[in-house]
Amino acid sequence: DHIDILPGNQSAIYGSNAIAGVINIILKQKVDGFEVDYRVGGFSNGGGQSQRLELLGGHDFGNLSVVYGLQISNTDPIWGYQRDLTASQNANPNPAGRFGSSTFGYWYYDNSFVLHRVDPGAATCAQVAGNFHGTTIYDHSASGYYCGSRYETGYGTINSQSRQASGYLKITDRINDNIELYGNLLFNANTQHYSDGRRFWNVTFLNQDTQRLELFQHIFSPEESGGLGVGMIHDLSRTYNFYGGARG
Repeated sequence: DHIDILPGNQSAIYGSNAIAGVINIILKQKVDGFEVDYRVGGFSNGGGQSQRLELLGGHDFGNLSVVYGLQISNTDPIWGYQRDLTASQNANPNPAGRFGSSTFGYWYYDNSFVLHRVDPGAATCAQVAGNFHGTTIYDHSASGYYCGSRYETGYGTINSQSRQASGYLKITDRINDNIELYGNLLFNANTQHYSDGRRFWNVTFLNQDTQRLELFQHIFSPEESGGLGVGMIHDLSRTYNFYGGARG
């Protein structure tokens, strides 16, 4: 409705005596009519598109007054691959660190318990080249050659998807000049969807044929797991608040 700004000791009328003063926000007790507000936004380099819808209204029915509000919002996730800095290992400022994740890996331990990587060969990696949107290659690092993707790290969210709904309902009923009944209901629901990017599997076992401890690893791509949304983590929270009574 309006804002009161009371400097210095004028704030004493509110039961306090703040040195700097008090800013008091006076909310509307009644609303007659209906308002709608809709906003959209986003980023030029992709991801994070947002939409927000707000509804506000109220009406008096004789001595009964109703005020209500509703806000619904959605913010899309921002994936690592949508930003140059986090899209791939090629952005690593250290050239020695510009190698891909081992999406298909095979290692073994020798008798001295030293781990050795097995070279799968370029022909083997060519069979899975379509994974991670065609970025799986025959790559190498200090430990040897393997099938991997330098862009695998970009398939996690750096900003979560958020969906939120909030509602407010206020009802007052003036019984007579001295007594008024009132009730207030607030509701909020919020969901967060995010991904750490890795659908990971590995196992170490004793191979009876070779009599060696061997390790196999596989990082599942979106193409194998059914899309980016399948591996996301979902958090849901709901809050309800009601209070009411009589005053006079």
